[in-house]
Amino acid sequence: MKRLLSLLIACVMVLSLASVAVAEGQTELRMVWWGSDSRHEKTLAVIDLFEAANPDIKVVPEYMGSDSYWDKLATQVAGGNAPDVIQFGGNYPDYVNKGVLQPLNDFFGNQIDITNIDQGVLDSATMADSTYGLCLGTNMLGIAYNKTVLDATGVEMVAPGASWEELEAYMEAVAPLLPEGMYPMTDNSGNNTNYLGYYSRQHGKNMYTNEGVSKIDTALLKDFFDLWASWREKGLIPGAETTAEYSEDGVDNSSLIAGKVAMTLLYSNQLVGFQAATEDELAIMPLPDMEKNAAWVMPSQYFCINSKSDVQDAAARFVNFFVNDPEAGKILGNDRGISASSVVREAIAAQATPVDQKIYDLYAAAAAHTTAMDPNVPNDQEYNDGFKRISQEVAFGMKDTETAANEAYDFLQEMINKG
Repeated sequence: MKRLLSLLIACVMVLSLASVAVAEGQTELRMVWWGSDSRHEKTLAVIDLFEAANPDIKVVPEYMGSDSYWDKLATQVAGGNAPDVIQFGGNYPDYVNKGVLQPLNDFFGNQIDITNIDQGVLDSATMADSTYGLCLGTNMLGIAYNKTVLDATGVEMVAPGASWEELEAYMEAVAPLLPEGMYPMTDNSGNNTNYLGYYSRQHGKNMYTNEGVSKIDTALLKDFFDLWASWREKGLIPGAETTAEYSEDGVDNSSLIAGKVAMTLLYSNQLVGFQAATEDELAIMPLPDMEKNAAWVMPSQYFCINSKSDVQDAAARFVNFFVNDPEAGKILGNDRGISASSVVREAIAAQATPVDQKIYDLYAAAAAHTTAMDPNVPNDQEYNDGFKRISQEVAFGMKDTETAANEAYDFLQEMINKG
């Protein structure tokens, strides 16, 4: 089924490219992004709005699920035919180091208006005084949960930011009351290293720092693996076979949406797409031990410009429109996170949906307990993939947690030294 969905998405992408007709005198602008069907629909609507306001530019969209995005982009970059505007996450520095991205500074005050953009998110896309991306929104990690299912158990939900121990006790209480075949929580031990990053910050051992070093040691890594192994043994998270079926990178590969679990760790901006994929009511709360101030507000994605693009002026105009235009903001809502533009935030505040309000409530609860985010580990995608493999080997019983901790530590150092 997942393979069929991937093929359908690929077909949609190809058809979208084939259906774009570029009129004489128009500038053709290619752009690429990943996301859910809901994000695709909203982005295409903004493209239509942009083209109506800029008839001299024709945007050629390329979009896909996140599971195939980075492999496809790497192939395009290697072949010298990457799109003009590219959606990135926190791994954009890896592509700056490869010379793929164009600094945006010369566009500021011209094609791109940054007067209403939060300085913090501009700084997050800046390296050596050059800014390489414009932030599409901010988000934060949280625990998304199926409120419909959990309310039906009659067990009172833990307070926002409750301790890890309190969360575990809650899961133990609801486990026997859930529908058959459903577990309390997704196994998030390896599908995203930001979860390890949060855990490590709670223990004062940041995974990566601005000084270019890691504070993590093998003892902390073992504790992290032990936590999830204990939950696996108690039946609070699915077994290895079930976990391996879901990449947990979007609604199409989510154990929460598939009805296998009642809770999962999630980026706040994803709640919009996840809610659209289920008739059950979803909610989101801060991660455990919130008062340890380990959480951070993070840019969800950036739009960056290909350094080899022949239409950089048009690309900059499009990026500016996407981020700064209030009408575009009303269409996009919080799908990519809360807007970095104060003008757009004001424009969409009046039309906040119930799902939007849940995201705002998450920020309200956790904002006072956030600290500055750490930089991504160098070779971020490779590190995520490697860490996921190690975690899966623990889940399948191929490695004990001590061996996994040593291997994960060595692999982290390898990624940092590789630069």
